[in-house]
Amino acid sequence: MRESRDQQYTSSQTLERLLNEAIIHANISNSFEEHIEIFDIFYADDIEVSSDVTGEPVRGKSRVRSLLFNFLVPRGSGST
Repeated sequence: MRESRDQQYTSSQTLERLLNEAIIHANISNSFEEHIEIFDIFYADDIEVSSDVTGEPVRGKSRVRSLLFNFLVPRGSGST
């Protein structure tokens, strides 16, 4: 059992490193879609996050993606 936990920890560290590298190398000035793609690849469908906007946990990838989109592309941006 111990080896399995060690492998899980190593795998988790590797995934976190890959996530951090993807975020660092993504260029928000080119496109916000790259950040959405990173989110889709690295986060599970049953993700739960806290938000200052809602005050309650936000559950589910589609709801969190919506918050992320609104953060990356604020309303009214680009419009006159």
